[in-house]
Amino acid sequence: MLESRPQAVIGEIRLTGGAAHHLSPDGRTLLVRDYRDMVLAPLDGGAPQSFPLEGPSFGVMDDDDSVGWDTDSRSIWLLKGETARSGFSTGPLAVARRWMDGRVELAPPLANPPGRLDQVRWIAGSDLGVASFDLRGGFYRPELPDPEPGLGVIEATTGQVRSHVSIRRDLLASWGSPEGNIYCSVVASTLMSDGRVRSLVRTVSMDATHPDRPRMGGLLLWTEGEAPVVLPEKALEGDVAFVDGGRKLLIRLPLKAFGVIYEHRPSPPPTPVSGDYAGLYDLQRRRWIWRLSGRSTDWGEGSGVAVSASGRKALVGLPASCGYRGAYGLIDVRTGRIRQRLLAPNNSRPSLGFYGERPWLAWGGILDLYSGPLSPLGLP
Repeated sequence: MLESRPQAVIGEIRLTGGAAHHLSPDGRTLLVRDYRDMVLAPLDGGAPQSFPLEGPSFGVMDDDDSVGWDTDSRSIWLLKGETARSGFSTGPLAVARRWMDGRVELAPPLANPPGRLDQVRWIAGSDLGVASFDLRGGFYRPELPDPEPGLGVIEATTGQVRSHVSIRRDLLASWGSPEGNIYCSVVASTLMSDGRVRSLVRTVSMDATHPDRPRMGGLLLWTEGEAPVVLPEKALEGDVAFVDGGRKLLIRLPLKAFGVIYEHRPSPPPTPVSGDYAGLYDLQRRRWIWRLSGRSTDWGEGSGVAVSASGRKALVGLPASCGYRGAYGLIDVRTGRIRQRLLAPNNSRPSLGFYGERPWLAWGGILDLYSGPLSPLGLP
């Protein structure tokens, strides 16, 4: 049975479009990033503060929004640069941080960057990020070439580029380093116990001059200091988070009913689909530890996955049913057992996360925090 929703009231937040939500490591402030601004909303009832984004807004959203909390919970890492009214970048981007009082401070310049800095996926609660270089020239005005697209692990506080791989020469080498346009996305990243960063990367090369040729590429595991390893892309497709120190993957697999949707007349009922919708995958042994099966009877699905600080608990989207797609399961990562079911309002697809071991859902500038069965989270 679906649980009712506890609510944490954080004041009115005005949004200009789709939003990504990030709860500070100390659980006291919700960062809401939309297409134009970032809003800092205190959970103690204080008035939310709105600030300009400082960097590009076009083509940068969700988990790849280049915005993330530092471990001190007093500052936010971001990319700063001149932009057009449309949100495209018009000049170079630099790493910066915004302090809680609104000040924006440039970080030390990256030392010997392997190319033009385009984007950063921050590793939660740290100054480490996986940066994209020479990869997003199409999001500049005027457009810029991507001469040597690559990924690198950066330290924002020192400006160090700790490691770097060429997407074409290193990541696509398993497929013969094909020529053509490159698509590359950092699906997930984590900091391992030995201090190295491990990332799951999806990369594809497409030859626009020969559209009949097949796309080359797939899903890779990239660990600092090691050669990239090809993973079975089709089997691991979905929303992903690392667990167990980066040795395993928790995956929310796609499972949704299908059918025809008409724009100007009633659509026929969707065709239900049964199958696996979540699982835990052992990267070393290349095998599933457990999988959850279900049945989706309605359009859409509860997408997303998040893991608690200890790695023992997780939130995963549940299959859509009974006209609802906003259901999420709080699961035991070791066994896959569903311990609670949490419900987002209005069929929304919220941001997911944990404050320590306590799950939260956020959507449209509203936050639900859970400290136990059916009870809202009390601030420390």
